[in-house]
Amino acid sequence: MILENRKTFALTLLLLVSLVTVCAAVSLVPLVRAADVAVTVWLKDSSNNGLDGGVVQYYSGSWQSFGTTGDTGTGYVTKNLPSGNYAFRMDYGNARNEKWQNVGTNPTVVFQTVDVEVQLKDSTGAFIDTGTVSYYYWGWQSFGTTSGGKVSKELLPNNYAFRMDYGNARNEKWQDVGVSSTVVFQTVKVTVELRDSGNNLIDTGTVAYYYWSWKTFGSGSTSGGQASMELLPNNYALRMDYANARNEKWQNVGTKPTVIFQTVLVTVELRDHAGNLLNGGGTVSYYYWSWLSFGTTSDGQVSKELLPNNYCFRMDYANARNEKWQNVGTKPTVTFQTGKITLQFSGDIQYYYWSWNTFTKPSMELLPNVYYFRFDSYQTSVTVNAGDDIQLSFVVIKLLSSAGSGIAGGTAQYYNGRWNDIPGSTGSNGVLLHGIPGIVPTTFISMTHAYARQQKGPLNIASNSYVVFQTAKVTVELKDSTGAYITGGLGTVQYYSGGWRTFGSGTTDGGKVSMELLPVSYWFSMDYVYAREQKGWLAVSGASYTVTFQTASVV
Repeated sequence: MILENRKTFALTLLLLVSLVTVCAAVSLVPLVRAADVAVTVWLKDSSNNGLDGGVVQYYSGSWQSFGTTGDTGTGYVTKNLPSGNYAFRMDYGNARNEKWQNVGTNPTVVFQTVDVEVQLKDSTGAFIDTGTVSYYYWGWQSFGTTSGGKVSKELLPNNYAFRMDYGNARNEKWQDVGVSSTVVFQTVKVTVELRDSGNNLIDTGTVAYYYWSWKTFGSGSTSGGQASMELLPNNYALRMDYANARNEKWQNVGTKPTVIFQTVLVTVELRDHAGNLLNGGGTVSYYYWSWLSFGTTSDGQVSKELLPNNYCFRMDYANARNEKWQNVGTKPTVTFQTGKITLQFSGDIQYYYWSWNTFTKPSMELLPNVYYFRFDSYQTSVTVNAGDDIQLSFVVIKLLSSAGSGIAGGTAQYYNGRWNDIPGSTGSNGVLLHGIPGIVPTTFISMTHAYARQQKGPLNIASNSYVVFQTAKVTVELKDSTGAYITGGLGTVQYYSGGWRTFGSGTTDGGKVSMELLPVSYWFSMDYVYAREQKGWLAVSGASYTVTFQTASVV
């Protein structure tokens, strides 16, 4: 057992010595490194000229800086690298290209730009100016401005977004300039037309268009009903100003380059109360931004081509005015209707809206309004509505004193099959003016004053529309047996008209008291020294009337 252990130990020791000897021999052999290569990276333009400013990187475990073209020579940069296969990256013009290359077999790495040309053409294919061009890779950069319809720039072959700004609008497109280096933007010929309701071209409309802001379209106005302009194919707002009004519409001119604005034939009518066209005399105006003349009706109508909008229309007729708003795009016929008023009055009649005008008897068609009517110096108002057929017999009712002055507060009635109250009461001038419905040749009129009522009739108000009621000055006297007035305010006086009423001031003054009363029959009473005497029915008449109470001498 011991002997076997010793043999195992000896063999193990021998192996260890052999291993150390081999390792020592290996350590004496030097490590061999691949030879460095002078690598040159070029940036060349489309004509093979060197371009400075290209930033170069290479990949060896991570991206490492290689330098910038122009650092070691025009258009290139050189750096020693161990022979091998590397990825190279070129940053130029805010864009990037990458490629793999084995520098051991080819130490010259070439990146080459392409001559990118951006063109701006019109709808016929002719070059036009001036367009402002930008391009996008990591961010938007200026490309330049067209001259003769073109602008060029050297760019790395990549897929870029290009932007053309022209005519206050913009188009964008993506293009791989490594495949096709010519980028073309083309406008369309946009034509704006102004047509009437019969589809005929008309003038003169003022045209504008909107993309970022409003700009004049073409020459600014239609000629022969049209205005044209080259625009980038986009969606624009187009505006037409015509006849002091405006319409706007959005349209994609890339798919539909003809933009049509069409007016409607607007007809303004003046019809009478029965719906018939009213001949002559209606002056029409319309409003959008300001009031403009529309025309004068002929045989009840006047027409004009207008853009389809909501307008205010104004009708002036018979020295009065009506206004209304109407959307003529949905309803092109604007109708004003009068009301008919027939007046019976024996004198001259005037009506007032802006000023006093003569009323043409017996009837007139008037626009719906409130009118004042004047007969001599007496006035009243009448409301006229569209379609009305008003018939009125006017009467001027006066309540005058015995001296001829007006008495306020009198109330009146007229008879037309029954007694009807006349609204209001006599004014300070003693006048009450009223229009009796219908044409009434004869009627009865009553006046109530101081609890008494007097009626007159039948009256021919067609030939005489003035009805005058005049009171009498009634004086009640208190005299003694000798005929002398009893002074001292001792007599208390009443009169009877539907009930006993205070007469005048109620007591005698200087032996008498007076009051204005209608000329009808009354009872009168005198209270004196706790005694009462009555007289009646006494028919008051004349301008003055006296009722005498006389005492007797009692011994």
